[in-house]
Amino acid sequence: MKKLPSFRDHIEERPDDYTEVVQRKIQHMIASPRDHEWWSLFLSQMKEIVIFDTPLQNDSWSISSHFGYYGRRFHPIEGVPLYFHTGIDFQAPVRTPIFPVTDGILEYSGYGLHNGNYILISHPDVVTEDGYRLTSSYMHLRSYDVSFTSYQKMLREISLNTYPAVPMYRDTKIGELGSSGMHTSVYPHVHIQLFLIKKIQQPRLCHAKIFNTFTKITKMN
Repeated sequence: MKKLPSFRDHIEERPDDYTEVVQRKIQHMIASPRDHEWWSLFLSQMKEIVIFDTPLQNDSWSISSHFGYYGRRFHPIEGVPLYFHTGIDFQAPVRTPIFPVTDGILEYSGYGLHNGNYILISHPDVVTEDGYRLTSSYMHLRSYDVSFTSYQKMLREISLNTYPAVPMYRDTKIGELGSSGMHTSVYPHVHIQLFLIKKIQQPRLCHAKIFNTFTKITKMN
């Protein structure tokens, strides 16, 4: 398996005070803007391994917020100034089907106060030399169509979330777009994050060591 280079020397702390929003101590690291050329090469190497699709398989969507600062405005819910947006928002009508951006393994589906109904999918084909794996998250869903059975949850708890590995394919409908969680219902959207993480032991807290790899994406194909 081809592995991507280590990126730890090319990241920096998220530039805003995220703890004011989520009210807990969570460290977010992002790709350093100073290393734009290095990250461009990193992404080119990644695209040699995996092909990305948009999470909505029709033409009814638009991007309402890119990765980075919202601009000189406040967080739409919490009112925090200069909030740094660590994902991409795909706006579309409620109930629009959501699909994985690429093939992967289901890691979690459930509800969180901030994320609303959300899904985590790991992509084991994309891994770095020091063991970080690409993971995607899909937030603010109206509903999720994929989940573990009670028996599977028990097995995953025993195996530290390694077994069973439930495959997710890019043509698998995983949920529907909505406005759950910390979200303004005026513009329903799915919030997509792509990040690199070593191991998901506590899926609900997996953002404790986030390393976002994308600075701006208009289409993931």
